[in-house]
Amino acid sequence: MDIVCTVPMKMTLQTRLLPAPDQVMALEATLRACNAAADWLAGEAFVRKTANKVLLQQLYYRELRARFDLSAQMAVRCIAQTCEAYKRDKKKRPHFRPCASIP
Repeated sequence: MDIVCTVPMKMTLQTRLLPAPDQVMALEATLRACNAAADWLAGEAFVRKTANKVLLQQLYYRELRARFDLSAQMAVRCIAQTCEAYKRDKKKRPHFRPCASIP
């Protein structure tokens, strides 16, 4: 008698990227733009005293895309990342380093 496992499993694969020099520059520019956008948005969230993702997206989505030249997905992820950081401690304004990792 064979036993079949029906429990869903999550697998993670770690890979190493080997981008060409021009791709490195593009990736770094994206990284810096996303972190600059998150840092700017953190200031706006702190002034408004809100970590409400829906509200911040309604107010700042278009401005993030235009001001920091972000794609739609990057703008949405930037908003979510900022909200998570602000939720951790609402007494302090979150800051994002220029080359910090992004989701």
